[in-house]
Amino acid sequence: MSNLPHVFYHTQAGGISGASDNITLRANSFSMTDTLSNLVVDCSLNEKGALASSEYVGLIGTKILSLYNIIFSPQEQAVYLKRICDHKKYSKGSTLQMAYFDRTDICEGWIVNGLFKDGIAEKAGIEIGDIIIAINGRHVKEITWEEQMNMELKGKTIFLIKKTDGSMKEYTLNIDKEII
Repeated sequence: MSNLPHVFYHTQAGGISGASDNITLRANSFSMTDTLSNLVVDCSLNEKGALASSEYVGLIGTKILSLYNIIFSPQEQAVYLKRICDHKKYSKGSTLQMAYFDRTDICEGWIVNGLFKDGIAEKAGIEIGDIIIAINGRHVKEITWEEQMNMELKGKTIFLIKKTDGSMKEYTLNIDKEII
């Protein structure tokens, strides 16, 4: 792993145990039913919780599994995975250099739940627990799930953020490259 490009990442909503420190790295390949090349993979560094006592390299996240339909065949007593979309959007690293959960169902926006160490979002002052209300003047409640999955922000991007104390603040991020 030491020769693969990697970055450290902290999240408040990491898997089974809650908060987690991870390493995000670019893997040369990932083989399951087929091979995905040049894929970004997260490896958990949990020291407590349900997964802390087990040795493992990493966890297959929903981003990888979402590339496949899971097909159950009772006649053959088998389970198949069939790729449903191009994996290229998962081959890239994070350009926002932060992660969020879309919680427009229960609150005003997307809750920031992870930050890449020394990433542009962390350096700007965005914190875990902040809520993204709008991006470039567009309220995030108007952005569909499909748009989120294909969203590619570039250049000067303005985020309206509700801080944990309730105050509103604008952050301008110059999004120019992937962190990994």
